[in-house]
Amino acid sequence: MSPYVIVIADDLTGAADTGASFATQGAETLVVWAEDQWPTADVLVHSTESRHLDREMAIRKVGSVVEWLKISVPHPDRCWIYKKIDSTLRGNPGPELAALIQGLAIESALVAPAFPSQGRTTRTGQLFVEGVSLTDTIFGREVASSDVQSLLRTALPQKRFGLLPLDLVRQGGAGVAMRQVGIWVADAETEDDLTLLARAAQESETRLLCGSAGLARALAAMLVTGSDRPLPSYEAIQPVSGGQGVLVVAASRHPQTLAQIACAAAAGIRIICPEPQWFADDTHPADLSDALIEGLTQGAVVLTTAGLPELPSAGKRLVTRLAQAVSALGREQPPKAMVLTGGDAAIAVGQALEASALRLRGELLPGVPWGTLVGGAFPGLPVVTKAGGFGNEDTLLMAIRFLNSQGE
Repeated sequence: MSPYVIVIADDLTGAADTGASFATQGAETLVVWAEDQWPTADVLVHSTESRHLDREMAIRKVGSVVEWLKISVPHPDRCWIYKKIDSTLRGNPGPELAALIQGLAIESALVAPAFPSQGRTTRTGQLFVEGVSLTDTIFGREVASSDVQSLLRTALPQKRFGLLPLDLVRQGGAGVAMRQVGIWVADAETEDDLTLLARAAQESETRLLCGSAGLARALAAMLVTGSDRPLPSYEAIQPVSGGQGVLVVAASRHPQTLAQIACAAAAGIRIICPEPQWFADDTHPADLSDALIEGLTQGAVVLTTAGLPELPSAGKRLVTRLAQAVSALGREQPPKAMVLTGGDAAIAVGQALEASALRLRGELLPGVPWGTLVGGAFPGLPVVTKAGGFGNEDTLLMAIRFLNSQGE
């Protein structure tokens, strides 16, 4: 069976929170991270892990997935194609969208990065986070402009761009405008705005959508309501029980993640941050494993980089070492479930455990999905994933309590 929706994301947490929109509507949804894997599912979500790559490498990553898509999916033109981008426009949104458009010879696309439930909105083509212009927030260090069109135009200089202002969207005129070929950047401040945009895409037969998990949620709901081919019903299987305690791997240094870790600590959850030298070594000291196992026996433990100074081995080295510690721990005392915060940490742990995919089950909260690992050392292991900036102060604690309840 060919997938009905194909999502291409640039990191694992973004892939999961987007795919969860379809899983909650009853679609069998798989997140995979190898470009040559196209298993059977209603919705396939590919993570290219290109968020932090340079422009050329990101283009090649997306191009490789597109080539496999054309080989493996008989009629990709009959699918909905969703290019998931970061809700704060980090990474390479323009070049990756261009690679998809050119690789599949697509003429038109709808771009709407708004994610209202996480405080991301767009007005007059500008992106805001909790009402503050993007470039004036913590994310502004990684993004050159709050203007969505300007970030896309340089990668698509030959394409016609158009803005769908908020008034037009709410008056129901976006679908008519989108019948003209072009890249349409849309304003949205509410979930209802995104619902109107999903309907406009259907009305104008625009099958390439680009945005965060917000627009994906609207698309998934529209497909199931019968306005297009409904997604098949998918009965979730109860996750397997086994292991002990919930292991949290938190590699994000976003202030929201730090606040969530502090909330967990205040609730009595053990927090373990290895010494800086540990990240430069290749050893796995027994005292670290012992501390993690002790934390698991008490119900949960957080392994984190929070509180560390800037290290020469920053970046991939940090998450690789955390993933190695998880793998080593699993051979001694596997956890019953995991929470993975930060896209780099999530993919590193998934690969270290030799899992091939994440089968999504639903959402704990908007933007906080959960599922079970496919293949590898711990098939069926329940996992919650979360982007560093998502959730409230108690989200991490809620995830721990949710996972501890699974299988009981």
